This record gives sequence, structure tokens and C-alpha cells, in this order.
Amino acid sequence: FDTLVRHMKVTVTVAADLTESDLLAAFEDFARLLMGIDVQHPAVSLPARLYRAGATNAADRGLDILARFNSATQVRYITIDGDLADDISWDSNADRVVFVCKDGEREFIERICRQLGQRIQGIIVQSQLIAWYDLALHGEFADCLGDDLLSNLRREFRHEFPFSETFADFYRERGYDALHKPDSPFWLE
Repeated sequence: FDTLVRHMKVTVTVAADLTESDLLAAFEDFARLLMGIDVQHPAVSLPARLYRAGATNAADRGLDILARFNSATQVRYITIDGDLADDISWDSNADRVVFVCKDGEREFIERICRQLGQRIQGIIVQSQLIAWYDLALHGEFADCLGDDLLSNLRREFRHEFPFSETFADFYRERGYDALHKPDSPFWLE
């Protein structure tokens, strides 16, 4: 499939709506890192690509193929530990990779990536994430982004940790809700 798409010279355009230029300006570093656009270049056209994202399941004799148009960006959280090289050396069809790491680990991870010849789009550090969340939840765009962001985080958390759907019932069944809660600003209901 990818051969046909490449030979047809199909392109895909990623563009921000020009009526949202204030939002693009506020999150310009995010847009540049993950989508390759910014205020000066609010659109980018790339050659389309189709990637195989699934795997063959021999049991049902089917072939699981998913299509994804360029640009496939994989976001990976890594930290400096004994498995760093394994984390960075990946097998991925993504043509661009963005790493998320602690602020103090950025330079080290950049050096390792250069040494391994890995194709990275960029590195996002935790302080950037905090700033983006703060802007989305408390800044001038909180009214349009806040509720949607929190809903998406809840949905992704439930998908990633399905036990979270049943935790409240489990908590009450065991009587944990009747335990004395310490006087602490960190204890949430």
C-alpha cells in the first residue's frame, strides 16, 4: 500500500486554523515540536506514508494492518537508568520521535541519541509539560481548553489503567472510606 501512495506522490497537510492564531502563539513550542508548525509557518505539507501498525495474528489467519498517514510521531517517556539504551533503541515505524524526560536529563539523552543515530524530532522536558498544563488549565485559554483537557486525561487514564473504573466500589467495599483521613493539604476526597 505504501508503495502506491509514494508513487502517486500523495501529500498530507497539517495546518492550524488561522482564526486560532492566539492559541497557536501561546503553545508555539508544543506545535513546533509535535506537528512541525508555528506562527510563521502555520501549515506544513508532507509526503503521505502508510505504516503497518499491527501484527499478523496467525491464530485467526488474518492480517492486522492499520494505516496511518505521515507524519507518525511517537512520544516516549524515558529516564536515565540502566535500561536507557534499550529505551532509546526502539523498533518503530514512526518517522519522528519525541522524547519526554526530566529537565536535567535532556542534554545526556540528546548526546546518546546522536551517538546511536536515532531520528528524534525533539525532546520535551517536564518543566515544559507543567507550563503547558498550567496555561491550558489556568491561563487565558482555560475556558476553552480546561474541561476538554481534564476529560481527555480521565479517558486516557481509564484506558491505561482499567482498574480505575472499579476502584471506588472496591474502596467502599473494604471500608477504606471510613478510615480517618489525616489533616493534610495533600489528602484529596
